[in-house]
Amino acid sequence: MSISYYLQNAEEIIVKYHKGWRPEEVNDVIELYNIWLFVDNGIYMKSWSEDTLNEIKGYKDDIIPFFSKLNESSWVGVYKQVDFSYRHNFWEIIDRFNIKSFISKATLDDALLENSYDLRYLLQRERLVKKNNELLATLLKENEHTAEWLLSEFVEDDKFGNHEHMYFPSALTLQDREDIISAYLDLPEPNLNYVRLVLVAKKDSNLRLSDDVVLKAKNVEGELNNKYFNEGNTVHFKYSVRLSGESNKPLKWVEYDEEGNAILCYSRPIMLGFKDADLLHYCRYGFEFLTYNGMVSLVSKVSESSVFERTMGLTGKYSYTTNMAFRYNEAISMLQIEAMQNALENEGRNLESAIKVFYETYLKEKYGYPSTALSLPDPSADWVSKCRIIAPEIDAVAKRYNLFAKRGSVDDDLLQISSDTVRVSGAASCNHIKYYTIKGQPGELYRLFHLFFSDQSMLSFVDPFKDKHYGSFFQMLAEQDGKIPYDNYAQYQRSGIDYLIEEGYLSKNEEGYLFVEKKMEIGFLKHLYEYHSCPVLAYGTYGKEMLQVMAEKGWLEEDNHLFSIEERNYFDYYMYNSPYTNGPALRNRYVHGTSGSPNQDYKHRSAYNRLLILLILELLKIEDDLIQRQSSETEKVSEHKGDSFLLGKMADVLSYSNPKALTSAGKHLLIPKKVGFDEGYVFVNTLSSTTNPSYVALVNGMVVPEYIAFLMNSSLFRLLLNSNGSKTTVLTIERLKSLELPYCNLEIQAACGRLEHLTAQLKMLDTALTREERLQLDLFTNLRDYLSLELFKAEFAKETGIEFLAPFVKMMDRISGEDRQCARQLADELLKPGNLLMENMKKARILINQRNQA
Repeated sequence: MSISYYLQNAEEIIVKYHKGWRPEEVNDVIELYNIWLFVDNGIYMKSWSEDTLNEIKGYKDDIIPFFSKLNESSWVGVYKQVDFSYRHNFWEIIDRFNIKSFISKATLDDALLENSYDLRYLLQRERLVKKNNELLATLLKENEHTAEWLLSEFVEDDKFGNHEHMYFPSALTLQDREDIISAYLDLPEPNLNYVRLVLVAKKDSNLRLSDDVVLKAKNVEGELNNKYFNEGNTVHFKYSVRLSGESNKPLKWVEYDEEGNAILCYSRPIMLGFKDADLLHYCRYGFEFLTYNGMVSLVSKVSESSVFERTMGLTGKYSYTTNMAFRYNEAISMLQIEAMQNALENEGRNLESAIKVFYETYLKEKYGYPSTALSLPDPSADWVSKCRIIAPEIDAVAKRYNLFAKRGSVDDDLLQISSDTVRVSGAASCNHIKYYTIKGQPGELYRLFHLFFSDQSMLSFVDPFKDKHYGSFFQMLAEQDGKIPYDNYAQYQRSGIDYLIEEGYLSKNEEGYLFVEKKMEIGFLKHLYEYHSCPVLAYGTYGKEMLQVMAEKGWLEEDNHLFSIEERNYFDYYMYNSPYTNGPALRNRYVHGTSGSPNQDYKHRSAYNRLLILLILELLKIEDDLIQRQSSETEKVSEHKGDSFLLGKMADVLSYSNPKALTSAGKHLLIPKKVGFDEGYVFVNTLSSTTNPSYVALVNGMVVPEYIAFLMNSSLFRLLLNSNGSKTTVLTIERLKSLELPYCNLEIQAACGRLEHLTAQLKMLDTALTREERLQLDLFTNLRDYLSLELFKAEFAKETGIEFLAPFVKMMDRISGEDRQCARQLADELLKPGNLLMENMKKARILINQRNQA
């Protein structure tokens, strides 16, 4: 908004220049440069003529000569004349116009004598840093601000995007950088914000701080905390959870102590009435660990950060947000688990037994999930041992579920030999689409977020409701829908209101009052604002359609993880050393034996309770995923059209990306973009393909993947696909999803799939085929076409009485052994005199030829 003001000020200088004035003082030259810079970026007054613009573009003829005259003996005096607000422009001009170097250590020391902070402006020019590599490295070792600059550039999160990027000379080694920061920590009173950044610094090619320096920072932080935040300068928060033994109480309620602090109260009799697996459901609904639609409620939500939290202090690039709301949830959830453990212990029970029943028995009996024994610690074990047992189990549960999600079953032998590392946060969902997640930062969606939910939108600041101090426009609408007068909004506020009316979220009646229209859509927006993801089945079929519409707008994208994006961040924060550098890393600490002294009982007890909470959340999310899987498969079965199905209903079709990533991730169909008679063979990824497929289809457990490949590689399918007579058809994802293919029982699918597997192996050999193998390939390809005839054209068998599938399945039952042996057996069976299948194929060929002639 300042551009207009600056352009108006520039007009006075433009007029002077036009009349013959030329700058002689450095600040005047830099003002000319800034005017030139506006025009060079296409920013100028509409009233400026073309001649004026051309004259401004010629200002370089005064700027460049002025700076080109600077030399080692003169530049420092000129630099000291530069106004403070123009200091960055001085080095920008030197860099932009590639002015010859005139810098030396002595002159630069002199220039920075009054303000060593000015060195920062030189560091913002990459070319100058490279030209003066050794010199700047020396100066940075001496500069009092260097440690803060290093931490600001490589550790601090630029929350508002207003940091000017700095370049550090390569001559300033990693050891130099560490020494500079270590010396900074030795100062009598370093800035506490930067000390905290040392604690969350990530080791990379720019900064690699040793454990000694991090420990020093931790000690310095403790000293500074004690100094700045003593009893007189702190605010205390009291959190309380209480179990009541009174029989007439509800499941939960809130009371207040004498100081007005809230106490969360729970009925002990009701809690203890939950047995075995149901205790985890109590955690879900009683403690509200999950929301009603299955999202983890304990995650950190940026939407719950106050303006003060968002703007004050420095945060690391790789720091997980730990605002006041998150810390409250942390404290309460720990108290809730502690209270439950105490109550159960008094009854001779424990939470670990309930967790084992839930995982080992309940999930298996209720949903058919192939769970295994869960290793949980003995109640008598010490806290460190308990943590070391439970921490790896959380990942083990995730690895097993990930295999189940991708294959539909669990092979324990395969699981044991698998070297794949699966974090709990990386586990896949059984459902092709589990969530819709915000895609990037779509401007239109974030505008709606700001208008409805931000405490900075100003739409809630309107008479007669100003005194109510609503936190957001959404909150005001919830209470005052139909009572908000449009005309009371100031002109600067109306653009937002008008936008919401134009988009149909609000309406204005004849009296000028605002009414909410798209209540369900606004509910979706609020969920996305808070959690950044929305479960597909959260709001039923209509809700799913609305999410799909948002995805079509480019706002959302599909996500098939067990956990949503924010839930994955939550588990990563607690469990691992990456990507966050400020987390407790519980899994890594206890698995790798770096948990500290076993005598710190309170510390290890808290860690164990947190690990219990994470395990409970993981199991509840697995159950939620299995429930959605049941619902989805019921829906897909109901979408069969007699004896056929749409490929899009049975497979998740995606663009082809990295073939190596598919080899151990379940069976996928590799489908070329072009499918013709002599090209575009459809492979299953258990075999290598010599082609470059464009699409990948992950088929669900109701169809054998090789069966679909069998159908799509048949000549009849290609004929039906190429209805325009062309020999090549270009496929799109939409067309693939809409393909209608014949459905049959799994026995027939498996038999056809085996034939396709044998055919594909021969197809791979191509020109390297032996004479015997060429015969086999021709036989199998021919057989596939006749089998496909009965599948695609069922009326042919009914009209002629010629069958292929029934004798084929019987014949395949007799075929066994390794692939080459099976191929020989099948070829020998087909070539035996009087083979029923071959006889039927001959009859069919005669009939088809006769029909074609007719």
